[in-house]
Amino acid sequence: MPYRRFIRFSFVCLCLLTIFTLIAILIQTPWEKKYPDELNVFTWADYIPQEIANEFEKQTGIHVHFHYYSSNEELLVKMRSTKGTGYDLLIPSDYAVKILIDEHLIKPIDKTKIDNFHQIAPFLCNRHFDPNNNYSVPSLWEVFGLGVDREALASNKEILEKPSFKHLFQPTSYKITMTPDVVEAVAIASQYLYNKTEALSKEQLLEVEQLLTKQKKWTEAYADYRAKYLISTKNCSIALLRSPFFHQIKADSPFIDFLIPEGPIFLSIESYAISQDTQQEEAAYKFINFLMKKENTLKMIEFCPLYPSVIEYGKDLKNYPEFDETLHKIIERDEFECFRYLVSENDMRKLWINVKKS
Repeated sequence: MPYRRFIRFSFVCLCLLTIFTLIAILIQTPWEKKYPDELNVFTWADYIPQEIANEFEKQTGIHVHFHYYSSNEELLVKMRSTKGTGYDLLIPSDYAVKILIDEHLIKPIDKTKIDNFHQIAPFLCNRHFDPNNNYSVPSLWEVFGLGVDREALASNKEILEKPSFKHLFQPTSYKITMTPDVVEAVAIASQYLYNKTEALSKEQLLEVEQLLTKQKKWTEAYADYRAKYLISTKNCSIALLRSPFFHQIKADSPFIDFLIPEGPIFLSIESYAISQDTQQEEAAYKFINFLMKKENTLKMIEFCPLYPSVIEYGKDLKNYPEFDETLHKIIERDEFECFRYLVSENDMRKLWINVKKS
């Protein structure tokens, strides 16, 4: 009997040891260093090809460790919970930059350390979220337009000839795909209702909520990345589409056009920002400059065809035939708006919950 008890006790101890070991692995903090010189980069999953990081390590000896997020909201939650500890370089979108500045989670940028800052397109700089670019360096950017199935909408000349956000918000017999991002949805609805992209009153916010609730009747899905599949497979006739997704699907789906609605063009700028808590500031500057070299920017665009902050790089992209042509059509419009919180984050969340549960 004592022997059996010993065997059982030993088995229980072994199980507990295994469990605690697994827990320790799972909760391992993202900032535990595994290399003598390491840069922790917090970024979108489809933004920087691994080959660029490998080449940077080969040239500098600095290992780049990627941490990924799928939305700006996820980025903000993690930065707030860690106070930025464990992250050196971030690549947030415009409205997230402002929040990171306001909450002192990123540090000022020394623009004299950015080799080709002077080449960045002026319309990408000095935006509302970071006047004078004191905290962020524009990297790549995209615009939002209407991805339309030209075959399905052949009889609707107005949509094809005078594209407008009203085609997302007015009752139709066709299905649409809408953004799953509440900041984007509210901004676009506000532009449609009030021709404004600034702060909303409580009454206006309620009208926006009612409009988005009504829109659900003809919405096939709230999708971002998946929107390109929904329209290319004819599950919807119109999709609120990001420009890189159009470039990715155009070759295999020639019946899809990318139309820029009347009024200001909604622009999303991805920027480099340095964590307030970083211990690798000089390495972060080195990596920013490495990424902004022409050859590496082009590799990033081949990976995901956003537009370059140095516009002239676009003409040398080979794999997306309409890329440079579309880019210059957009620039000629010269009327851009960036997304921002039009009410508090809490009010935004409440609105989105109400829309989704209605």
